Amino acid sequence: FNFVKDSKQQKITPVIGFFLSTLNHLSLFFAALLIIQALKFSSLFGFNGTALVNSMMPIALILVCARWLSEILCQDKLELQALGGLVVRDGLVGAKLVRWIGFIYALTIFFKHLTIAGSWSVGTQAVLNFPLLLLVSILLFRLFDLFRYDTIPTSNLIKDVPHQITFQLPKQIQNFMKLVTVIVPILAAAGYLYAAQKLVYPIILSFGLIGLSSIIFGIFYSIFGSLSESPHENKTKTSQSRWALIPVLMVIILGSLNIPIIALIWGAEGSDIHEIWLRLNEGIPLGSARVTLPGLISLVVIFCLGFALTRLIQRVLRTSVLPKTTLDTGGRNALVSGVGYAGIILSTMVAISSTGLDLSSLAIVAGALSVGLGFGLQTIVSNFVSGVILLIERPIKEGDWIEVAGFSGTVRKISVRSTQIQTFDRGTVIVPNSELISGSVLNYTHSNSMGRVRVPVGVAYGTDPRRVEAILLEIATNHPQVLKDPGPSVVFMGFGSDSINFEIRAFMKDVGYVLAIRSEM
Repeated sequence: FNFVKDSKQQKITPVIGFFLSTLNHLSLFFAALLIIQALKFSSLFGFNGTALVNSMMPIALILVCARWLSEILCQDKLELQALGGLVVRDGLVGAKLVRWIGFIYALTIFFKHLTIAGSWSVGTQAVLNFPLLLLVSILLFRLFDLFRYDTIPTSNLIKDVPHQITFQLPKQIQNFMKLVTVIVPILAAAGYLYAAQKLVYPIILSFGLIGLSSIIFGIFYSIFGSLSESPHENKTKTSQSRWALIPVLMVIILGSLNIPIIALIWGAEGSDIHEIWLRLNEGIPLGSARVTLPGLISLVVIFCLGFALTRLIQRVLRTSVLPKTTLDTGGRNALVSGVGYAGIILSTMVAISSTGLDLSSLAIVAGALSVGLGFGLQTIVSNFVSGVILLIERPIKEGDWIEVAGFSGTVRKISVRSTQIQTFDRGTVIVPNSELISGSVLNYTHSNSMGRVRVPVGVAYGTDPRRVEAILLEIATNHPQVLKDPGPSVVFMGFGSDSINFEIRAFMKDVGYVLAIRSEM
């Protein structure tokens, strides 16, 4: 598929290709399923033959899955490795190894059904399965050698996409798995056939599960990245780090789902998993309530949904609703910030209530702690309250030119604890909000951007003062940034040691250009 790749298409194109490839492999499995059903209904086989035909269904599933994983993980035709896939040093060799491992595992399943149908002896099983165990161990050893924890192939990375997340096997796990593949044929040669099989084939299934999890991670990460990316902010650092914890949350969810499946693969019984689940449901007593695993899951889910809904409302307000109003930039930012804080607080309260905890008891505890923590957190609380006051009263707003605490610059961001001021030297000053409320602040652009420029001029003694006044007034009047009403003026300041001092005073349209206007005059 040849698509024009901009920032969003570059993320969504692998998803489209993934679903097309999956549909292709599902059609192959469906065709094999139809053939197997036709053989079963043909009545051409006896009892043993029907048992062998029944074994063809898991064999077909294994072969199709091996082919699908080899294309998605190793050949990387859909560019999923750059979004979270397993990093393979040689994709073509890795794809062949995965397909051969799937074929040998399917052949093992076939021999297992033959053993049940023919009642073969243990010696016969050992003779037939030992070459398969030896070959699959060699293939697995070679496959684990292709996974690199310290090297990411540059061909697998998408250009101009920072902070890419790659799902990699740690080097210690790779070495342990390679050691197991060496031990397996030794166990089989020593007569411990079942022990060797219990080691090597769960490794294959676990590897398939890890590969499937990495594919799911890549798909969701790609879809979420394309949906959450704003067309006006897709290259800013803020938009890149805003959803930085979402991949971590996805990994936690996938890991939690994989734990019971891996336990079943390695021999755990379903009753054991059910018993553990019941114990987790009993929960931990906390006062009159009981904290359970479903309660914690509902807490996380409800909070995440509330947080996502809050961000969605903020985005709609910022991009669609507020630009159509007469509010200035500071008012819009204050309203959006207030909606964000209210949404987070409401989401937290609803999420805690969903667990069954009594918020009134928490309020009593919080009231008791507030007395002791009030002294230690007095400064933080003061800054927080001052930040709320700044957002409500708005004595300063983002974009204002202010002077405070000996610093002069433009207000870039007002948070609940501090305010960021960018100086004209491109430095950032972080001022606690309490200083902006309790101290004196000079705001040059509080009500408007108009300001006054003052230009001192000294002339030699003996110069006609009226002529100086006329020349300076003409200079100020002809400047394009100087306002006509109120008009400029020239003021006599006094007699200096070696000059007669005058000063031009004029109001300009934008105080931000005061240095340039003074220099030009």
